[in-house]
Amino acid sequence: MSSLSRLGSWVLVGAALAACSDTPRVVGPTRITAADAEANSASTSSTARRQFVFGDALFEPADQGVSHVRYVVIAVRKKSGLTVGEFEMRLLRGTNRERFNGDVSCFTIDGNTARIAVKVEESNNPDVKPGDFLIFTAQDNNDPSQKRADRVADQTSFVFLGDASVAQFHCDVGFSVTMYPLERGQIELIPNPDNEDDGPI
Repeated sequence: MSSLSRLGSWVLVGAALAACSDTPRVVGPTRITAADAEANSASTSSTARRQFVFGDALFEPADQGVSHVRYVVIAVRKKSGLTVGEFEMRLLRGTNRERFNGDVSCFTIDGNTARIAVKVEESNNPDVKPGDFLIFTAQDNNDPSQKRADRVADQTSFVFLGDASVAQFHCDVGFSVTMYPLERGQIELIPNPDNEDDGPI
C-alpha cells in the first residue's frame, strides 16, 4: 500500500471517529516571505483545545501551472496542545510528476476554515527541500446533517512555500489565498470533538 493510500486510510478512520520569485519557474509553489506576513492584516489566534482536520482533496489550480493535484492530510491537536499529523501531495507539472510529504507543524480552525502548515520531509522537486514549509488553507462547506442534494464542494488553496516563522504566522493569522473547489474528496474539520480520546495519532 502506498503512503498516500495509508494516509487516506487515516482520513477514513478520522472521519469515523468524528463522524518564491515573481517569475514563474520550472518548480513549485510561490515562496512567501516574512515581509508578506507583516503586510497581512487578517487576525485570528489559535487555540490549544483538542481539534482535528481530515482531508482528501483532488482539485485543479490551473492558474498555478499544475494539474491533477491531490493531497491527503490528517492533523490532530492533542489535549496537551501538541500538534501532530501527516501530509502527502502529488501533482502533475506538465509531464512531470511531483510528490511531497511531511509532518503537520501547526494548524488553526476558524469557523469552517483551517489554516495548515507542513514541514517537508521528502520532495522530488529540487526547489522544495526537506525543512521547507508548505502552507495552505482548507474549507469545509458542509454540515453532516445536510442532505446530499444540498451539499456544495469543499474548497482548498494551493500550497505556498515559507520558512518556520511564515508557517506559524499563517496558522496564527492567515494569508489571503485563492480557493479552488474540490473535484473529488472532502475536507472535515472537528473543532470541538465529543470523544475524549485523542484519536488515531
